[in-house]
Amino acid sequence: MYSGVHSLNLKIKKRSWVYLGYIVLLYVLGFAIWPHLNAEEFQTYHYVLNINVAKLIFSILVSLAIWNVINKRYGNLETFSDQVIMVLILFYFLPGIVVSGLVNYEWSYILEYIMYLIALLIFNSVIIMPKKKIRFFSKQSTNFIRNAILIVALLYPFVLIRVFGKSLTIDELVSTFNDPYGVRNASKEMTVSWIIIAIEYWASYFGFVMITYYIRRKKYWLATLFVICELFYFILQGNRIFPFFIIIAVVLGIFNLNREVTKYVFLGIAGVQVLEYLILGNNSLGFFTNVFRRFSIVPNMISTSYFDYFQNLPKDWLRGTFTNLFGLFGLASPYGYDINYLIGQKYYGFRMYANNGMFGGAFFEFGSLGILIDTAMFVVVLRIFEKTLKRTDNNIKFMFAVIFGTLAINTPVIWSGCFKLSYLLMVLLTFLLFFNRPEDNDNNNARTKARNTNLI
Repeated sequence: MYSGVHSLNLKIKKRSWVYLGYIVLLYVLGFAIWPHLNAEEFQTYHYVLNINVAKLIFSILVSLAIWNVINKRYGNLETFSDQVIMVLILFYFLPGIVVSGLVNYEWSYILEYIMYLIALLIFNSVIIMPKKKIRFFSKQSTNFIRNAILIVALLYPFVLIRVFGKSLTIDELVSTFNDPYGVRNASKEMTVSWIIIAIEYWASYFGFVMITYYIRRKKYWLATLFVICELFYFILQGNRIFPFFIIIAVVLGIFNLNREVTKYVFLGIAGVQVLEYLILGNNSLGFFTNVFRRFSIVPNMISTSYFDYFQNLPKDWLRGTFTNLFGLFGLASPYGYDINYLIGQKYYGFRMYANNGMFGGAFFEFGSLGILIDTAMFVVVLRIFEKTLKRTDNNIKFMFAVIFGTLAINTPVIWSGCFKLSYLLMVLLTFLLFFNRPEDNDNNNARTKARNTNLI
């Protein structure tokens, strides 16, 4: 009995120190490394060390409070909602709070940012999951539709080859790695139907989950086909997070999700940035530093720009999101689709697509009321996905949690995508067909695999 209790205490202490180590590394990076990086990708966002002692102390105290919340509430990673919140805490909120103590953000911004996080945690504790079963088709119909979706997802790259005139070659792949922003800007300049782009994004995010799904079901040939598709989408979009997603999808397919190992992975992502700096110097960015920059540092810095710009201007109130609906009542958005470029031009000096999600996007849409509106609706959508993925392998849920969390960081009011025809709604409906069934339980036992003769 004593041995078991002692072992449990050791595990809790170990988990606590791992998280604390991650926080300490963030402060080391923010103080000693990030300000000295001269790469254009970093300097564009004006990361300048400007310490205010009171704000630094407050930042440290809030970080320690979050550390305590993680250990008490979010250490197990058992539900999809908790997995997404954990990704956001470690990739978005903790870096944002650390940076706020090092670059001297306004007190008003810091306090509302923290209130946004608190509201998110509270709503995640009080909003319950829907009890009603979600099912639209019979089992026979569902099997047919799943196979059809799988075929569409695997063949859609051939449609895009004709649309964009690109193909998956080594030269194209190397070129995209060397100049992802050039590829991204070129793709945005092309006039392509919105439905083609929506299906492209659906197929890419769906594909990452399928890589994990098929590796765990030991259908490696299908997993390989999806990896090839994802490399092609990387060539089209120039999104550096895609190779990172591929790595995560493969790792989660091979290894069981372990809460202890997961903590060390996050710690490693911070630690490897120190190594990249020591090896590459301050004039270039390593792969992990660049990914972390794009999804942890830059979104938080752009968020302050949105907060500053919209403090005394009318909020959008979803008019730019549901343009057709509000257009019927003559309530068009005063900002249109160019608000991201407007922010980029005003605060960073050139026509940059400064998109922003989470707190920055919520403030743009609702002002301070976004602290309640956005966080509540965000958790409601988490619960819908959680219901859909309830029977699913924990690794598959975590793969999508990483995708959903990183999308939320850069997509304003991401939850609104579930209430209109968008790639996110397509993903939700697809998951209903693929994962809302008894045979996709957490055990994925051998008997189920043995009798599974279907394509999927």
